[in-house]
Amino acid sequence: MPRTIARRAAGAVITTVSVAALALTGALAGPAAVAAGTTGERAGSLLLQESFDGGSVADPRVRALGAACLTGARALLPLPPGASDLGACPPGSSGAPVPGVTPGYLQLTDDLTDQAGGVVLDRAVPAEAGLVVEYDQFMYRARSGQGADGIGLVLVDGAHELRTLGAFGGSLGYAQDDAEPGVAGAYLGLGFDVYGNFARDATGRGAGCAAASPHTGLVPNSVTLRGPGDGRTGYCWLATQRLDRREQMLDWSGGGTPAQLLAGAQRNVRVTISPEVRPLVTVEIDFSGDRTAYRTVLQHRLAEDAPATWKLGFAAATGAERNVQLVRDVEVRTVEPLSPLNLVVQVAQTDDLPDAFRTGSTIPFDLVVTNTDAEPLTDVQVHDPLVGPDAVCAVPELGPAGSATSSVTCRVEVVVAAEHARAGELLNAARATALSADGPVAAADDALVAITGSPALEITTSAVVDGGPGGVVTAGDVVVLTYEVRNAGDVDLTDLRVREELGVAVTCDATALAPGEATDCAAEPYVLRDADVLAAGITSVATPSAIVPAHADPLVPVPGTRDVPLVAAAAGLAVIQEAVLVAEHDDDLAGVGDVVRYAVTVENTGDLPLAGLAVAHDRAGAATCAATDLGPGASTTCTGDADHVVTEDDLVAGGVAAVARATARTTGGTPVEAEHAVTTPTRAAVAEIALAVTAVVEADDPPGASDVRVRYAFEVTSTGTVTVHDVAVDDLRVGDVPVGDVVCERTTLAPGEATGCVAGEPYLVSEADREAGQVHATATAHARAPEGVPAVPSVTAGTTAVVPGVVVEPEPEPDPEPDPEPDPEPDPEPEPEPEPEPEPSPEPAPEPQPTTPPGQGADTGPGGAAPGADPVVPATAPGGLAVTGPALAGASLLATGLVVAGVLALRGRQSRPGSIDPST
Repeated sequence: MPRTIARRAAGAVITTVSVAALALTGALAGPAAVAAGTTGERAGSLLLQESFDGGSVADPRVRALGAACLTGARALLPLPPGASDLGACPPGSSGAPVPGVTPGYLQLTDDLTDQAGGVVLDRAVPAEAGLVVEYDQFMYRARSGQGADGIGLVLVDGAHELRTLGAFGGSLGYAQDDAEPGVAGAYLGLGFDVYGNFARDATGRGAGCAAASPHTGLVPNSVTLRGPGDGRTGYCWLATQRLDRREQMLDWSGGGTPAQLLAGAQRNVRVTISPEVRPLVTVEIDFSGDRTAYRTVLQHRLAEDAPATWKLGFAAATGAERNVQLVRDVEVRTVEPLSPLNLVVQVAQTDDLPDAFRTGSTIPFDLVVTNTDAEPLTDVQVHDPLVGPDAVCAVPELGPAGSATSSVTCRVEVVVAAEHARAGELLNAARATALSADGPVAAADDALVAITGSPALEITTSAVVDGGPGGVVTAGDVVVLTYEVRNAGDVDLTDLRVREELGVAVTCDATALAPGEATDCAAEPYVLRDADVLAAGITSVATPSAIVPAHADPLVPVPGTRDVPLVAAAAGLAVIQEAVLVAEHDDDLAGVGDVVRYAVTVENTGDLPLAGLAVAHDRAGAATCAATDLGPGASTTCTGDADHVVTEDDLVAGGVAAVARATARTTGGTPVEAEHAVTTPTRAAVAEIALAVTAVVEADDPPGASDVRVRYAFEVTSTGTVTVHDVAVDDLRVGDVPVGDVVCERTTLAPGEATGCVAGEPYLVSEADREAGQVHATATAHARAPEGVPAVPSVTAGTTAVVPGVVVEPEPEPDPEPDPEPDPEPDPEPEPEPEPEPEPSPEPAPEPQPTTPPGQGADTGPGGAAPGADPVVPATAPGGLAVTGPALAGASLLATGLVVAGVLALRGRQSRPGSIDPST
């Protein structure tokens, strides 16, 4: 949190003889040796005086914590209005002071285990003149053995509210432990440690410290100092002095009456803090109890700046070991005297303070007014010009020095203005006035608060385009950029610069700006490039920067962006191509083998001349253009180096797609491109086949006297528009009898091509076939379509062959019985011979038709005729071969030859009727 700067006198006079002697010998550098001393003249001013010996404490700013109570207070007696909340002590141990008896004591703990008690004096006292805290303390027990824990004197920054203490136990109400944070605003903790825990880092003490305490074990009967801390961090060990148990015992034990115990335990303590920015702390103890024989037990120079005011408190605790622990006759003075009316201005350390004060922040100030005179002051008024012209605080009377009403704290709030941020500080100078018994008195003080500046720069960009008529620009024209840069923060800026992302240097009229000031800056002319012209604009990104003062935050660059549109002389190309089909047919659809010829026209559609024209064509290869340099609006024709011959792949693709791409460059070298696509439609990609079947009947002479075989041949034709693959004929059967495998001469057929196939084995005609007089055979043809083309439909075809019937030998008839000879008849008269009839002319045999026309796959009935027609009568070939079907109608000579050759090779072999000759 921000801390006020304390303004103190440069000189410091230490009034005790013992401290002066130590200073002369150089012993102030470290923990002092134990030395005897005497009390010097009290030159300082009285700030606070509280005896704690009565039945109440008048100052409500004295607050009780834990077991703390007043032994002089009477139980059940109400406290006076407006008094402290310190009340009566409950009945306790036999060694504690008797409750309700005055003069009494501030009792922090009784002689009981696990107690903790303390008081806080939430009353700020000025620190610039140094501080002397003097009081009596008592630690004792009416038994022998170890006592615990000790008494802690707590000093905090008076700008903090002091309503509670730190952890008790070994932390003595000052430092932290594992469960509790330390006291807020901690500056100095003094432990008068009977048990010895305050000197060591244990149970959380020492967290966050640069160096640990050198004491790892208990240091009983010692005095220890711990430094500043916050919450659970700090409160670091500073110094420890172990005391001589023979002569310098902090506590007392043994028998005797309560009065004897109190007398034996009384110790006078005096703590002096020198009036310096980093003060010297001197701890003195009078073990006699009469404040006449103080001994300096410890001295230490503090490394942290002292605050503007102090607040203090007392704390004590017991654990398994215990003591009665009392405090009485507390007196707080300055080292150097103050004027009768004292004023301290400080920043109140509230919980909601920001990390830094900036323009617009509200700073809470405490104005601490103290009467250091023995007489009251009246008509006290406090003025703060930063708040307003009127008094910010008016008090009718301040009581005598040290009394409960001798001081007052006024809270005011000041808003940080821009001029404070520019200066880096806010000086709050207040003044107080009052009337004393001797006349008017006055006091003044100020507090200097660091203010953090908030730098900011704003930039506005303007652009002027220096182009041709109508604002049309080309590469080489310029854009002039200017800027206005304004200091929008609250601090002065120096070394102002502007960085332009376009890469041109920027010069400003002024390089130093006060808050609110502005300056003009100009960039060197920016020369446009082809890319800028084609993009139809440029973007200026200008970022201002400057050096800020040390008290300001870093400057966060905020660039200014300005889009500068350009009316550009555009560059453009247009490509148009024409595809011409060259074919011997009138169809508009291209077929395989047709030629597509391309003509390309390129036009410069922009405003810039183009050169280096080149056209690439994915079907015609590179194209040759009549011109390669085109002015705006000019065009040229280009011819492809080759024509495209349509392929099956084009049919499969559904058309011949062609792309013509034209490229050129502007005079500045910027490429310009255009393309045009055209598709020439093609015939559909169809994969189909046709199947024709031929049967050849072979038999021995005489017909029907021996085995009859039928040989089969086939012709498969590609009737589609694309090549088919894996051509095959299978499933040859006569009725339900499979005949065998079929072998084809070729397995790949282009459109219109055919191949012959032959059955590897003949069919042996059965007696049932011969009785029927005919056999009917079927087969199926298959093929595979190219990828991307619908599958080839399978084709089934058949044929019927006439076979010779069975020859039956007639049984011989019995000889007839001789008839009786008839009587001879007379010879008849001879008749005339008849004239011979003319022989009829033979009728021509009907032409046989193919059993399955190409492209069909249905069975057309016996003999390839229409259903119901007579079977095909076999023709007799040499050697008795009967040929049927397409063989008699111009069928494949190759297939017929294969069949005939097979028949001749099998002639004469016999086989079981109705079976296939296995030897074929």
